[in-house]
Amino acid sequence: MYSKRLIAILALVPVMLCVSMAQAEAKSNDLELLDYQACRTLVEAGDILPMGELYQRVNETIDGRMLDTVLVRRPQGYVYQMEIAGRDGVVRVIEVDASNGAVLTE
Repeated sequence: MYSKRLIAILALVPVMLCVSMAQAEAKSNDLELLDYQACRTLVEAGDILPMGELYQRVNETIDGRMLDTVLVRRPQGYVYQMEIAGRDGVVRVIEVDASNGAVLTE
């Protein structure tokens, strides 16, 4: 029981962290960065998948460790931008459809 709570809390930590690089990109691309509360509201409404579920789906297809995640609203819908540290040491930014977990870019 304790480990499930810890995993749930740790899964939300990246959502709460917004790096300045992602903020600058969002401003230059006319994207809207969403905060933790907006994310929580969208999950409760069923509009996007919970971060923990997305993390599991991405972990199955991407070989690496997630460093940071931000949720953005685009005209096409909600997208998680995830920074992934690959086993090769290269940090990549991937985009994941927040509604279904599909990896959009690698």
